[in-house]
Amino acid sequence: MDKMLVTVFDNEIRAYEGSRALQELQREGRLDLYAKAVVAREATGKMTVKRPVDSDAVGMAAGLLTRCLMDLFGGPAELALGAETFGGLTYDLAQLGVGPDFLAEVEHALLPGKAAVVAEVWEAETLPVNARLEALGGAVFRRTRREALGAEIAGEVAARRADLDELGAERDRATGDARASLQKQVDTARARLQAAQDDIRVRMETSQWATDAKLRSLREQADRAHGERRAALEQRIAGLQTDRRRHSRLLEELWRNVQKGQPADPPGLNMPGRPASPCRHV
Repeated sequence: MDKMLVTVFDNEIRAYEGSRALQELQREGRLDLYAKAVVAREATGKMTVKRPVDSDAVGMAAGLLTRCLMDLFGGPAELALGAETFGGLTYDLAQLGVGPDFLAEVEHALLPGKAAVVAEVWEAETLPVNARLEALGGAVFRRTRREALGAEIAGEVAARRADLDELGAERDRATGDARASLQKQVDTARARLQAAQDDIRVRMETSQWATDAKLRSLREQADRAHGERRAALEQRIAGLQTDRRRHSRLLEELWRNVQKGQPADPPGLNMPGRPASPCRHV
């Protein structure tokens, strides 16, 4: 399963050793490492990025989690993604697929003076990673990524549509200057609803873009691998392709419902435990 991984170490040197350990585990076939970053919390409490995530689609989730940590502790969040951002898009925990409780656990462990490795990985077992990183003094925190995008989208669009309907009804009852004033509010609400609908399409495209990047990364690894490692990667590729097709169908159904003005949330997208607020409100 795809997981977000944060391993907290007592110092920056140990964090770099942990980063190298994850690479070694990938070479050994114990996990698939999509992307990682190294961060440190200064004595002042602020966070700095020591090694940013590469700014490409396969590093999107790790970059977002790093940015959330920067936002939580205070620091230049733009450095979390290197020199570029992912198309200028704003992501929150719902898109990341982890809950605010995960960041709360990391917050309690990542004290001033400590450092951490932030990564997105796929692992079949937790023991190999835990054993290797704990031997270096690391405290490992992980969460399996959930599909929470549909629930977030449905709620956002429904709220904006409700605002528009309510203002429209009030405008229809009004006269004179009050009606003109309410018309301006209706126009603003309609523009906000359109922006939310446009954002849905962007998020859908970005979700598929990130999955395609993972598939390319796995394909490159499989082409270089042999024996059991190659077979395992081929199996991972097949499973991810199946998930991509399913997720694409669900998101397209959601998009059609949004365009029709229906609040329906397709089954399989509304997962329990969805975080309700952006990173800074944890």
